[in-house]
Amino acid sequence: MMTKIARLEVMMTASSKVQQFDFSQRGVEVDSVFRKLDNEGYFDEIWKAYRDPATAYAYLVLSGKQMAGRKMKLALFRHLNDLKRSFYDDAFNYEYDLKQCHHILDYAKVCPDVESGNPMPLMVWQQAILCLLQGWRNESGEKRFTYALISVARTNGKTYLMNILLTYGYLIEAGSRKNLDFAYSGTTEQISKKGFRYLGSTIDYLAESQPYFRKRIKAKF
Repeated sequence: MMTKIARLEVMMTASSKVQQFDFSQRGVEVDSVFRKLDNEGYFDEIWKAYRDPATAYAYLVLSGKQMAGRKMKLALFRHLNDLKRSFYDDAFNYEYDLKQCHHILDYAKVCPDVESGNPMPLMVWQQAILCLLQGWRNESGEKRFTYALISVARTNGKTYLMNILLTYGYLIEAGSRKNLDFAYSGTTEQISKKGFRYLGSTIDYLAESQPYFRKRIKAKF
């Protein structure tokens, strides 16, 4: 049985390995904090343990090799520090499941783009978003994140990314459940209808080109 002193030493060791950060303070920039920590070896065990797209993209962005907005930088820094927390903080009830990342990325390789009718290679930021949304899970295996704000310029792959997520949820995550409904809303009725048409076209393409999904889609309707 662990004594009170031993438990206290474990807690102190864990707290010394995981730091807390407040980026709302004036003059505290996530880029400079990351570079300082990385130079000190704070993330070394993360680089050794994880080579998934989200973690790789976090390094590219926070090291200045890839441009991204401040909110994306904050989300990526949180990802890295939460990986540390998952190692050392028993009160942190989330895990990053690489299998879930692999599942969604494998599905994306066969999910067709509605313009071409063929799967399109994902850019690294798209892969990272899929991994962040699907990989983080609570103790029950449920998704940590159920809401995401993704702000990207027009014709840069947002719709394709959403189609992957929605059809994956419908065809894979929902399993054999039937009578499920999609909710697709936009800022205008025209945008909503267009997005929903894309969604229907994606499912039609999958049914035509993939025997496995043809059976699943037929069973759901």
